[in-house]
Amino acid sequence: IIATMNDDPKVVKYLMLSMQAFEEIDKPKEQINCRKVADTSIECVLAAPDPWIGNPPSGKCFRWAHFSKYHACLRSMNVTPTPLDLRILKKNFVKNAHEPAIFRAEAAYTLAMLDIRDVEAAVTYFNKTIALVNSACEEERGRFVADFRRSADDLLNVGERLDKLRSLAELNLQTVGTAMGSDPRASLDQMIERMSAVGDDMRFRIKIGGSGMSVAHDGFAGIRCNECHKTVQELGIKGLLRCKRCNQAFYCSRECQVKGWKKGHKKACRKLKAGDTVTFIGLKKRKELNGENAVVQEKLENNRFAVKLIVQESSSSSSLLSISNENLRFVRE
Repeated sequence: IIATMNDDPKVVKYLMLSMQAFEEIDKPKEQINCRKVADTSIECVLAAPDPWIGNPPSGKCFRWAHFSKYHACLRSMNVTPTPLDLRILKKNFVKNAHEPAIFRAEAAYTLAMLDIRDVEAAVTYFNKTIALVNSACEEERGRFVADFRRSADDLLNVGERLDKLRSLAELNLQTVGTAMGSDPRASLDQMIERMSAVGDDMRFRIKIGGSGMSVAHDGFAGIRCNECHKTVQELGIKGLLRCKRCNQAFYCSRECQVKGWKKGHKKACRKLKAGDTVTFIGLKKRKELNGENAVVQEKLENNRFAVKLIVQESSSSSSLLSISNENLRFVRE
């Protein structure tokens, strides 16, 4: 029946996958496998030949319904996100300028809410969510799409969802800033509890691993020791020691620096070099670039680097940015 509706094999494949994805969610509750629901949903989304493709006979855009279903599964307590999930969110959506803003912003927000091991990364993706929401054009904001949480006739306005994402991201950023003002270990539990409460029926999962949570950047640079997590105010000192090799780790004393080195910084530490992929963090004058990726071109004077935005790689533009090493985080491929 589907084959008779369209002679485009790509459209036929998408519609077949769309049917399979709906079949998974329509099973009795006790038979639903959330991992399988997530996999069939994102497979369908990625197979769509058009971001706004409509399903016959209504023509409604159910691609968003599958996409939102995928994100609901990843944010639930029943699915453990895999490296492939994270790669899809980053490469296929957040960094993909061909996707609509709502798909990219939703992916950025999910990355912020998932299993991120440091507050810095969460802050980066919350800021990225806001930037992507603000990039949406009026034509996109005026669209209506099907959402799996609603009936088939109750369509979701894209502009409303974008505004909701921005509101959630801003609220979570405010929560992070408030929680990080007190004892880091106590405030971590407080932050998780508060972020879960504003998480749009999602959860915020954060782990403490290795030498602990890193809060060295995006507003926290040089304020809190990476090892003991005490602030300069708590320690009664003017500033922290900075790792002279990578310039991206901060310590209150030689003792903490040695502990951090043995616990894992030894493997992570290295100087930036031409060809490295980096992420902008903690930029104050050009906040819209925070979270964007770039490629290091060369080292400049005064501990700065000439970098080129990855989004410009395929364009004719050859403009370079001079960025301080403090605002660059090395991305390990």
